[in-house]
Amino acid sequence: MKKLLLVSLICLFIFGLAITVTAKVNLTFWAYPYFTVPDKELDWFESKIIQEFEELYPEVEVDLEMLPSSGGHEKIEIAVVTGTQPDILLHGGVKVLSYAAAGILSDFEDTMDAEEQADHYSDILETSKVDGKVYAYYLSADGSPGLEINRFIAQKAGAMGLLPLDRKDRTWSIEEFKKFALKIAEADIPETYAFALHFTDSNCQHNYIKFMHQAFGATPFVVEDGKYRCTMNSPEAVEGLEWYVDLYNTPGVGMPGPESIGIDYYTNYWYTGKLAFTLAGGSIGSLAGVRKDPVVMEKLDMITVAVPTKEGIKPPTGIGTRALGVFKSTPEKEKYAKLFCEFYATRPYLWEESGMACPPRKGCFDPNSPLYQTSPYPPNDPEVEYILRWPEYMTVASQFKTCPVYQQYRSTYASVMQGVFSGELTPKEGLNIFTNKINKLLDEYYEENPVE
Repeated sequence: MKKLLLVSLICLFIFGLAITVTAKVNLTFWAYPYFTVPDKELDWFESKIIQEFEELYPEVEVDLEMLPSSGGHEKIEIAVVTGTQPDILLHGGVKVLSYAAAGILSDFEDTMDAEEQADHYSDILETSKVDGKVYAYYLSADGSPGLEINRFIAQKAGAMGLLPLDRKDRTWSIEEFKKFALKIAEADIPETYAFALHFTDSNCQHNYIKFMHQAFGATPFVVEDGKYRCTMNSPEAVEGLEWYVDLYNTPGVGMPGPESIGIDYYTNYWYTGKLAFTLAGGSIGSLAGVRKDPVVMEKLDMITVAVPTKEGIKPPTGIGTRALGVFKSTPEKEKYAKLFCEFYATRPYLWEESGMACPPRKGCFDPNSPLYQTSPYPPNDPEVEYILRWPEYMTVASQFKTCPVYQQYRSTYASVMQGVFSGELTPKEGLNIFTNKINKLLDEYYEENPVE
């Protein structure tokens, strides 16, 4: 009898262990290697957070898989199609929101309460929403005020006094900006231009749209009854393009041939000190990239100012984000996956240890907040401080990345601008052609994918 009782107890113990093991909530977590350090393992940062989370929630086990920089996107797409997607995804904010727009993510409305939402910079928070609901926990929001200026060239041209550096927000009008550009041209510095545009591919076209249209009050799209309609041939959009074509074609201002210049101008001309400014940067990452290369620093001392705007318009900017999203699954898995995302996004060491871009929340900059983050950047640097404070001065310009024909929108814009800047099309003709093409693509899309 004693032997039988012992066997029974052993069986109950083993059965109890089995229940404990099977009771674990297993979450799969796929992450891009955004936060790499040369002397540490690829998953060092995510593993640290997972360990802390599992100590707080011992009933949960998080299985991490680091996605390859090349091929990671395809892996996610295949998983989505085959229904084998992870519970949690760390990716760029645009990609996370594209899955939300497709209806396969769970929202954070039951996790991120009103107080927490109010702590976010409102413009940044809005970009994490689809149909008014939050679908992404942002870890960082790398804002780019807009213009990168080469101080060396501005000083050589005697144009420093024309920059808005005496203003805390460094905002300026299109008229003030034009005076600066013309001053660079008048200086006639050998092999130097005010700026360059490129239209041989679709890279950075959202920046040109921001400068040449949104800074003049244009809205590239409207959404009516759930459907996108392109409005890039509006009077404001035409006015902005006409203004920039005229300025760019002024001798000495624009580097000739924007219709044939590629994105490599950034390396070949900006980093080599042949351009007074660029229209596609100003982020903390861009500044850090310049400063870590001594060869570049001999030719380029970078300062940043806001996008020039028409009177009454707040400077628009674009942001790059790192975000966490939760795929739909079971209520229990979604519950813990959302808790994990919130936990990850509120680690007080997030900024300092990961070295990523600007935090998206006000509390991260407040020494009295439990969310206060120590900056990984040198203190008392006016350029760093200005870039980090961009949410206070600017509005996030919508890039309309959830538009179903977004990629065609960018590439079509680039090709049409080739015709405009080569003189084959007037700005109005070009934007009419562009708008009609995009709306035709939208019509075809909605015919095949009706909005319910």
